[in-house]
Amino acid sequence: MYYENMTFIKKDIDDIKFENSEFYNCLFDNIDFNKVSFNSSIFENCTFKNSMLVFCTFSYAKFLGVDFVNCEVANIIFSDLNTFVLEVSLSNSYFKYCDFSKLDLSNTTFSEGTFDECLFFETNLKRSNFSFSDLRNSSFERCDLEGAIFEKAINYRISPINNKIKNAIFSVGGLDGLLKDFEIKVV
Repeated sequence: MYYENMTFIKKDIDDIKFENSEFYNCLFDNIDFNKVSFNSSIFENCTFKNSMLVFCTFSYAKFLGVDFVNCEVANIIFSDLNTFVLEVSLSNSYFKYCDFSKLDLSNTTFSEGTFDECLFFETNLKRSNFSFSDLRNSSFERCDLEGAIFEKAINYRISPINNKIKNAIFSVGGLDGLLKDFEIKVV
């Protein structure tokens, strides 16, 4: 199915086929998506706003200019996305148990969000912005964080040995997140 310039609200989605569909300039507002398959779909210049996405699948889906704003997102394997074209913004939202491994998320906005127990493994996060985000229990392993911004971010644990952090920006109050693996305490 093909959808363009549409706003979807809770009552509109009962008859929508989300798998193998194309969405251009669409807004998904205040919708609870539970175990919905978005596999092999295309989302271009779309926004998920005030919505909940839980256990949804995005295998081979394409994101180009997709924004998540004020959303709750849980148990999503974003690493299943089609990575040829990937452009997304994840601001002011809550993400739990999400996998962002092996994606190119350079220049991505993660600001003012909560990323609870999320996985970033071999993820390209160059020049990404995590300002004012809570990264509690999230894991960064073998990531490229060069030039990434962690200004006023909290609860992160990033090993300078296992990740590239050249020119990354951290607040003084968050330096303990860089030193936890060394079993050092900053007072």
